[in-house]
Amino acid sequence: MTKKRNKPMMSMPAKGNNRNVPSLNKHNQFEVMRMMIDKQEELANQINLNDGRITNLEDTMRINGTQEYKIHSLGTKAVVKALGGKDSKAYKQISKKTFSAMWHSFKHYFNIPRYGELPAKQYEEGLDFVSTWEPDQEMKMLIAKINRG
Repeated sequence: MTKKRNKPMMSMPAKGNNRNVPSLNKHNQFEVMRMMIDKQEELANQINLNDGRITNLEDTMRINGTQEYKIHSLGTKAVVKALGGKDSKAYKQISKKTFSAMWHSFKHYFNIPRYGELPAKQYEEGLDFVSTWEPDQEMKMLIAKINRG
């Protein structure tokens, strides 16, 4: 009984080739390709997982303190303007009511309990909201009446 001799998995390149890089036989080539495909699938799965995690962060991240300050400042300017300035009679009499109405409207529009809870991805929309805010018609009429009288 003769013993079968296993072929080496790698053979050396022909003489004259200065590189000492073993060549791959067909079995090894298949194994290397399979390992590469497995690695690509693993990387694709990791990318999908990371995409989900990033999307979750984007959906849940809130505005930072600087952004909150900017929204507050623009909101204040909008209310002061609507009341006719800080020296107006309406400002002195109903500024609290007007500020309350503006922030109530903001929170209602974005469906949040406090303006600081605004999702970061809606920051620009929040800036637009407060910078273009105007009181409703009833409050406009009240402001005009107070400022006239």
